[in-house]
Amino acid sequence: MKKLIAVIFLLIALSFAAVGIMISYMPPEVPIHYNALGEVDNMGSPYTYLIFPGFSALSALILIPVSKTCTKPEEKKTVHYVTLFTVLLFAAMGIFFSYRALTFAPDSASPEASGNIFKLTFIILGLLLVYLGTQMPKIRQNHLIGVRTKWTLSSESVWQKSNRFTGIGCIVCGLIMIICSALISAPLALLIVNSALVILCAAASFIASYMYYKKEQQDS
Repeated sequence: MKKLIAVIFLLIALSFAAVGIMISYMPPEVPIHYNALGEVDNMGSPYTYLIFPGFSALSALILIPVSKTCTKPEEKKTVHYVTLFTVLLFAAMGIFFSYRALTFAPDSASPEASGNIFKLTFIILGLLLVYLGTQMPKIRQNHLIGVRTKWTLSSESVWQKSNRFTGIGCIVCGLIMIICSALISAPLALLIVNSALVILCAAASFIASYMYYKKEQQDS
């Protein structure tokens, strides 16, 4: 685990370095915001891009201490890998947007090029969901990670069944997200489809935990 934590902080340091170097070559004003169509709709200071490695560092500073409260090794490992995926996500976004700002030319700006970050973002999120799906059935009943509803926390059996169901749902949702991210080009459509997938998965998980609880109550 110490090696994984070292890798996480190394990635954060490299992210700060890469973004910092690109910022030093940027003009005084660069694109700092894109709309849902991938078009530039705001210009500002290049130092704005430090927010991405900043979020990477903040994620690690929050999640790594959280992992220390986990009593089971598999739960601690899950939190560490979630931290790694989160750091990778923000690092990728920071480097991508910084490079776009560095090479920005108003006359040749293409919404399609900006849309590539949406693809990359959702592919990483899809991989994270697949990983979480493989870990969900292994997580013991706790108040920190997993499907935590009043029904799952009231019964070990309901907890296990709900997390197993959600694990399968996360894997399916993640794989569909990766496929959609590879096939759909329009950023807005990609955002809508993948957001709907996450909402559907979360809603199904919530409903499943209630159904498992009701069935257990009826059988007892």
